[in-house]
Amino acid sequence: DQVYGPPTLIQDQLAEGFVGEGTFSYILKVFPSANEFTALGLPAGISINSSTGEIYGEPLQGGNFQVTVTAKNEYGEDQGIVILSIVDKTGFSHSAELVCSDYNGTTTLHDFPLLIRLDSSVPNFSLKSFSSEYCYDLRFYDQFRRELVYEIDEIDHINNSLTVWVKVFDLNQSTIVSAYWGNSLLSNIPPEYTGNGEPWDNGFRGVWHLRKLDKIDVLTDSTVYRNHAEDKLGYGDDAIIGSGRFLSGGVEKFLRVPSSFSLDDLHEESFTFSTWVKIEEEPPTRAENAFYASGYLLRPNSGYFDNIETFKDLVPSGSRIMKNGPRDGLHFDNDNDFRNADIGINVNDNYMTLFLSMFSPQESGNFQFKCEVPDDYNAIWLDLDKNGIFSRSGTNGDEAILIRNGYTRDTVFSDIVNLTAGENYKIAFAHGEGWGGSRIKPSIKTPTADWEIVNPSNPSQDGFFSVPFDGSISDEVSASIFAKHGASERIAIYDGNISIFHDLVISPHNLVSTNDMPLDSWKYVSVTVDAESGKIKIFEDGNMTATHSFIPKTLASPVSRQDWYFGQGLVPISFDELRLAKVSRTDEWVHAEYQNQKYGSTFPYVKSPGVSGKPSFTSDSNFNLFADQAFFHDLSVTGTPLVFTAIGLPSGIIMSNIDGNLSGSPSVSGGFSSTISALYANGDRADQVYTFNISPSPPKVLMSAPELLSSTSISVSFEVNATGGD
Repeated sequence: DQVYGPPTLIQDQLAEGFVGEGTFSYILKVFPSANEFTALGLPAGISINSSTGEIYGEPLQGGNFQVTVTAKNEYGEDQGIVILSIVDKTGFSHSAELVCSDYNGTTTLHDFPLLIRLDSSVPNFSLKSFSSEYCYDLRFYDQFRRELVYEIDEIDHINNSLTVWVKVFDLNQSTIVSAYWGNSLLSNIPPEYTGNGEPWDNGFRGVWHLRKLDKIDVLTDSTVYRNHAEDKLGYGDDAIIGSGRFLSGGVEKFLRVPSSFSLDDLHEESFTFSTWVKIEEEPPTRAENAFYASGYLLRPNSGYFDNIETFKDLVPSGSRIMKNGPRDGLHFDNDNDFRNADIGINVNDNYMTLFLSMFSPQESGNFQFKCEVPDDYNAIWLDLDKNGIFSRSGTNGDEAILIRNGYTRDTVFSDIVNLTAGENYKIAFAHGEGWGGSRIKPSIKTPTADWEIVNPSNPSQDGFFSVPFDGSISDEVSASIFAKHGASERIAIYDGNISIFHDLVISPHNLVSTNDMPLDSWKYVSVTVDAESGKIKIFEDGNMTATHSFIPKTLASPVSRQDWYFGQGLVPISFDELRLAKVSRTDEWVHAEYQNQKYGSTFPYVKSPGVSGKPSFTSDSNFNLFADQAFFHDLSVTGTPLVFTAIGLPSGIIMSNIDGNLSGSPSVSGGFSSTISALYANGDRADQVYTFNISPSPPKVLMSAPELLSSTSISVSFEVNATGGD
């Protein structure tokens, strides 16, 4: 039905255009309608159609203009501000046109983060052509003159390369992105959108570029949610998109993203996980010298400790393979020790922990265990008959070898058990905390060694404890986990293939890819869960390799305030461009990401002839040298100059006028500034200021043999071959 009433101007209207590119046109948005329009503050060359509300004309100047507009009809009027953003391209010295015709999807993707690479493979590209060292003057526009927001991933001045993520409004084969730079008026401050998360506002909850920052333990999240990752002993390494992150293997090395409102429930409905990943070794069949540790946010009671199988059947809040706790082995002495163990404990009271492993005695004979000052609940169970089940009435006797339900100041000892070397006995150490203090401190006594704290990383206990990946300890343990939330929700390697365990409330499902995971080779992995349609999918290098259907709108089990983990496991693993989104990306979106990001991508490509603008230098131009020390510089520029010239080079350094290379030994210390020019056949020239900071070096003195003049004096002749710059 038609609506009648006074007009309302839609808020936050933005009209964009270029100077000198024909007629500019923008029609004011108003509801329900208006038949009379006026405008104050229009820039030169722009008018408004008083009947239709069209703002039109040929802009004569660039800038951002706040225009006050009024819309009227027979019922009333409304007034508002419209922003006119007019770009004067003549203010930029360089530009490039990027074409997306190699996009092979059939649908238009909206608000797509497009990776743009600019480097020396692009004719006439140089970072030195920017007015800002940090590329603050960079701007992007689409073919409809709309400015595109972006985030710079990496600027590499040494290799003359720039990687940028540009959010494209509408991506299809007709999309053209124009880049402009070299504007001194824009060189002091970056656009606000480069750092406020706006390029990633299309459903992303975490975007980690994993930049090459050694000796730093925080990896920034580019989204507005700022879910920064904590790096556990990883380091920067070359990857697919600039730099990535390498975790050299070991259960204590992983990336952790703390619990937050924007991530806690992400897995419950639709979501997408994506990353570039490379594993360096074949996953092992077991974790040697380790326990499988789990935490439970439940109030302890004696029933769990008197029957450990009921404890094992509980759903943990977090879990992981562990070789050592915060102190010595399985010695946990307070609430903070448990909270810092990365096993899902985030409270100070009413929680439990369970440590499972296969115990392999290295000698036959009598063994005994003890727990010192248990606080509150402690228990040790040992599968004496090796049937995989803990029982109070096992074939070889009661397998609950130590139970203490409640705090005591005393040390509690287990039964003495006779074990056989080389056999595998499942063992469980259980702990429960009600309130107040919290402690578990188990020790072991072997036939030939006195008491030691249970510690898989202790060389004297080498081979005692291990965690097989055959399901005998837990179906949830894996040698390599890409992503994990809580104890169950995970994307991991399962039997050599990529898998996702999605903990659906009605019917949890483990979906396994049909492809083997290659070794020492980058692979683009994406996992999508679409709760609306009831679909789980695994993609590898843009192609779907597994799918599973479930009842639409079924939710996954909630995870209470638990961190996200990436890279847990034993296998050396590398990541690049790690992302989480609270939407299920389409098949074409995932394929476009892979096609755009992969090595050698031509989507997009820079339209011939490359970068428009004057040629530029591409090589380093700032040097710290020592006087009288040999120096050589391989100078490089864009294009092919006819000749090079130089003014003001330091004494002792010469330049080849053919290739511009610098060589020699500076003879004087101090600071020097020189200008080197490259001259081209078409009359172009590139000028670059070179700075030299030359420090003095020890002088070189040639001494002759001493000559005896008398009993009290000698004469020594010498010659100064090099002054060292002074």
